[in-house]
This record gives sequence, structure tokens and C-alpha cells, in this order.
Amino acid sequence: MVMNFFRQNHILPSLIAAGCTSLVQPLDISINKPIKHRIRELTDEAIIEVEEREGSAFEKWTVGQRRIVTTWTVGDAWYQFSVESMHIIINSFRNVGLSLPVDGSEEWALRIKGFEEIEIGDWRRQLEVPDQGGQFTDITEQNDYSEEIEFVAHGEE
Repeated sequence: MVMNFFRQNHILPSLIAAGCTSLVQPLDISINKPIKHRIRELTDEAIIEVEEREGSAFEKWTVGQRRIVTTWTVGDAWYQFSVESMHIIINSFRNVGLSLPVDGSEEWALRIKGFEEIEIGDWRRQLEVPDQGGQFTDITEQNDYSEEIEFVAHGEE
């Protein structure tokens, strides 16, 4: 059932080895720091603007007023970042391999922190796995409810 949903929506599930998740999270790798910086800048600007316009100190704002300003600044920061830095977003997914072709044809584009010196190549040759002619083995519907798949998906062994 789950695998059928993935297939119908052209989703290729990835299994990430325990302890490696932080290496392949694009937001952590390239995006969070600059977007948080931009949110801080826009929040400071918004606070100054409202304080000057309304004459009330930020400390006296209601929770609702703070939420409104936060919502607007986060939205503005994301919009500006996505327009100005679209290449960073795209490259961060490529660098960790999440948007590379699954056939391995662009493995050279991997840039995983801490693994700069490792040469990435055809893993099938290194492990002496027979070439499947570019085809990957599907998990059949019969095995869709396999406990092994569920445990791996949740990082359990």
C-alpha cells in the first residue's frame, strides 16, 4: 500500500543508515543559517517600523501582534531567500545526492561534509553486484508490509 502510493506519485524512497541523517539533510547543510539570519534582519526592521509608527515598545506587544510580525517576516525571508538564492537550494539537494539520478550517472556531484576525500564510483562494481541493466528491484505488494522495511524506515535494527 505504501509502496504503491510512492510509485503512483513518482516518489523514490531512500534508506539512510543510522547516524548519517545529519549528513544528508539539505536544510541543515546550506539553508538554515542564511534563512535564520534573514529572518532576524527582517524581524528587527519590522519591530523598529512598528515602534516608530505606533509608538509602543516591543515589550508591550501582545502575543497576537508578535505572531503576526513573525509570520510576515518568516514568509518574506523565505520568499527573498528562494528568489535570491535559488541556486543554493538546488545545489544543497544535489550535494547530498537527493536530487541526483538514481542510476548513479552523476555521483561525481556528491559533496557530503566530512567525505570530501572519498572517491565515489559505481557501487555495483565495487561490491561485485551484477548489473541489472539500469533496472532496480521493486518491493512487491506482497512484501509491502514487511517488518524489515518498517524497521529500517524508522532507523531501528
